[in-house]
Amino acid sequence: MNGFRANASIASCGVLVLSAAYGLARVADPARNVTVIAMLYLILAFGAAGGAALLWKRGDRFCIVVLVVVALGARLALLGSAPFFSLDAYRYVWDAQLIRNGIDPLVVAPSDPALSAFQTGALYRYIYWRDIPSLYPPLAYALFVAGTLLPGAGVLGIKAVLAVGDVGALTAVLVGLQKQRLPLGRAALYAWSPLVLIEFGWSGHVESWAVAGIVLATLAAPRAHAVCAGGMALAILTKLTPLVLLPVVFARNAAGLAATCAIVAAVYVPLLVHSHGSLGSLGAYAAHQQFNDTLFLLLRAPGAIAVLGLAVYACTSARYRGAPLVWCVIAIEVVFLAVAPNVLPWYLTIVVALLPLAAGAFAGPKRSFTLGLVGWTMSAPLAYGAPLVYAGGSLRDACVRAVEYAPVIVGGLYALYRSTKRRAVNAAFVAP
Repeated sequence: MNGFRANASIASCGVLVLSAAYGLARVADPARNVTVIAMLYLILAFGAAGGAALLWKRGDRFCIVVLVVVALGARLALLGSAPFFSLDAYRYVWDAQLIRNGIDPLVVAPSDPALSAFQTGALYRYIYWRDIPSLYPPLAYALFVAGTLLPGAGVLGIKAVLAVGDVGALTAVLVGLQKQRLPLGRAALYAWSPLVLIEFGWSGHVESWAVAGIVLATLAAPRAHAVCAGGMALAILTKLTPLVLLPVVFARNAAGLAATCAIVAAVYVPLLVHSHGSLGSLGAYAAHQQFNDTLFLLLRAPGAIAVLGLAVYACTSARYRGAPLVWCVIAIEVVFLAVAPNVLPWYLTIVVALLPLAAGAFAGPKRSFTLGLVGWTMSAPLAYGAPLVYAGGSLRDACVRAVEYAPVIVGGLYALYRSTKRRAVNAAFVAP
């Protein structure tokens, strides 16, 4: 493909991404137009996949300009639209509202009679889990409050603040690629990702800041230990799940681990004191909530903890021996998602943020695994089918879940087959 045709193809893919994003933002009543949303999502996925493939080895100015313009344009198109697939942003507004009125959301549940003055507003009907308190870490609450202080306070303000984390993650990916002397076009995998656009651009999830922190920590780990500690602290104080990454990120840096723990403790302890030791509904959520899970159905909590612990130990040992940190983090994230009781689609956003930085992502046996991961990030929104379209736990739900997980399962098994076959061939050559 000559230069002009390649550039025209990239621009066409960008137009598809922008058009689909704008179309999704313009759907008047999403609940009654699920088919329209599905068609627009397919267009978005097609444009994003084609663009990411065409841009993967490109780093020229034209491609970078198209990449950034399309990424920012798609996010701006979705910024002003009300969340549909997930209503978490409304809970963020609710929690910020309580904090600004001197009420601790970690202690008081939305349905508490003491909050009757707040329950009469329109916001209350968008709140899930009304009978239990909130569960977010301190920095998340700071972001929520900041969002409600912006002009046009409410969901739009919250989404604007969280969009800064998303753009920060994209910036970190671009800087990381430049420092590693990899083509900047690789960043399209994150910048144009349908999952990222849906979950951060449309729904507005606080995980955007956690993703930014993890990417920053992963890039800074080899040399900038203070920056690495700050990145991990940022991630943990926004979302607690990155705690599982601490051993592997700091496998070669005990001082960085101590610094991260000190930062987290310095911020978290005053909150716990104020909340009388309460972590909100974290325990109840972990014990009773299940959604879109797979191996957890068989392992249950003890088995899931054991498998995850073994994965963390194996990846930490590999990292200590010199294995690439990016791949170690991706491996732990995949195992975590495989055994977690809740596999919410936005949990996968970290995967498309790290894959552009992973050496040899599309080479050798890793190629099929990487393709499987990317396919999974595109099929993940199928999880929203229950209960929007059909009942959770039904046969239809099971079939759709099988389709959702098929890319990563097939890709992982084929990668294992290729790797095993290669080792067998090598052993045959070595054998006397």
